[in-house]
Order: sequence, then C-alpha cells, then structure tokens
Amino acid sequence: MFRRVIQTVRSIGLRVLMRYPRAYQTYLYRQQRHRLDRMLRNGTPFLKTPATSQDEYEKYDDREQRAEDEGRGWYCIVDGRIQWMRAKDIRGRYLEPIAGQIDAELKQKRPLYVLEVGCGNCCNLVRLRERYGERVVLSGIDISAKRIDVARRYYGERLNDVDLRVGSVTAEDFEGCLEGRRFDFVFSMHCLEQIPYDLKAALKNMARVTSGRLAMVEPVFEFGNPVQKLSLLISDHAKVLLPTALAMGFNIVRAEPLTIQASPKNQSSLIIIDCHGSQE
Repeated sequence: MFRRVIQTVRSIGLRVLMRYPRAYQTYLYRQQRHRLDRMLRNGTPFLKTPATSQDEYEKYDDREQRAEDEGRGWYCIVDGRIQWMRAKDIRGRYLEPIAGQIDAELKQKRPLYVLEVGCGNCCNLVRLRERYGERVVLSGIDISAKRIDVARRYYGERLNDVDLRVGSVTAEDFEGCLEGRRFDFVFSMHCLEQIPYDLKAALKNMARVTSGRLAMVEPVFEFGNPVQKLSLLISDHAKVLLPTALAMGFNIVRAEPLTIQASPKNQSSLIIIDCHGSQE
C-alpha cells in the first residue's frame, strides 16, 4: 500500500514537472548531483570493473522480457517531449534504425547474416526473427551464459534457429567464439556503454567479423544534455565512443541522437560504420 502511495505521488510530481521542461531538467540534474554527493560522502566506488558489472547485469533475470509482455512502461523523451510509453513500443522505436539498415542490406543479399553483440535478454532477436523470418540468419553473443539461459527458457521456440553464443566482445579470441564466421551486418544496443575502458578492443573485434555495416545504439556523450552527461559520468558508462571510432579511422556514415530516449537520464544515439572502409 505504502509503495503504491509513493508511486502515485511521484507520478503526479512528474506530470506537473512535464509541463515545465526546464524545471524537469533542473530537477533531474539536481537528482544526479545529490547522487554523486552521496557516493563521494560514503566513499562508494563508481568506476566499473568487469566482475561487478557482470554481477549486476545477471541480476536482471527476465524482468525486461516480462515488462514488454505485461504492458509495463515508463516516462521517456519522445520527439523532444516527455511522455509515458510502453516498454514494447520503446523497443520498437529503438529497433527502427536497425531494421532500416537490415532492409537496405536485404536489397543486395538474401539471406542476410546478422549478429547482435550483447544480445542479453534476446528481445531484439525475437523481434527481428518475427519480422524477417528466413530472410535473415540471426546470431547473438553475450558475456553472460546466465542471461542467455534465461532468454531461452522465457522465449522457448521463438528463439529457434537463432544461434546464441557466450563470449566477450573485448576478448582476443572473439572471432574464435564465433568459429570464424563473418556477418553482413552487426549491431549492438546499449552494450558498449558498459565497457568504458575497452571500447577500442570492442570496435576492432566487431569490425573484424563484419563484411558490411556496423550499427551501434549507444550513448554518445557529445549529444547528451547536461543531465545525461552527468549521469554518464556517475554511472561510469562509455563516454568516448564517437571519438574512439573517429581516432581508429572508421568510415562513419551516420552519427545522430535517436528521436527517442528511453531514459531521460541515459543518452541514446545511433552510430553506423561502413566496415568496407579502413580501420586499425
């Protein structure tokens, strides 16, 4: 009962703040500053380590899958406005630029071999399987065997014919995890944000297994507003993805913020790289 009262009060507060965008941004900024102050006062470490990151990641269980199937949602920034949206619809908006690239590639080749790096909950792969059927051959790789097992149990036959593997995108044997396979299109979605100190290795490995284009839906610090930039710093998410890709000499054909930000505090952008070009 008490939890419901708190949720109602927060909902009313958000609705009031949403009428005043600047006030809402100020509220979020102060919230992040207070969070940072608490961490500094308590001596809480906020720099990521592989072990702690994976431990938190594996606690998700099937909450993301259930959120979509049960019609849950939250407040997002959509086309510049703050509004409530269902998790299922949010997923659809995030997949739009990915599907757009697949549609373009399908005009040149069928079937199309597609890999998702950091497939985790497999929500994206299930959506793509339902949309494209046998026109695409789908694969996914994730650092967590537990997350893949949860997805297999939850989705069952909906993941039939999807090749799922366990491996780290930053590992030297990344290509070995995929048994030397190459893909026409590779993408990630809020995966690289979790490896702020290994972006170069991740980008190099993803490019090595891609014969076409590489798409990333990830935070881009330069595109964030003050709230998002502060949140990226406190959360220790990747902050130099775009500069790293540029410094490595990749041929970047698109780099822009998404028209939807699933979290007002976590930036989401699209970066597309043509891997026919040269890179380190």
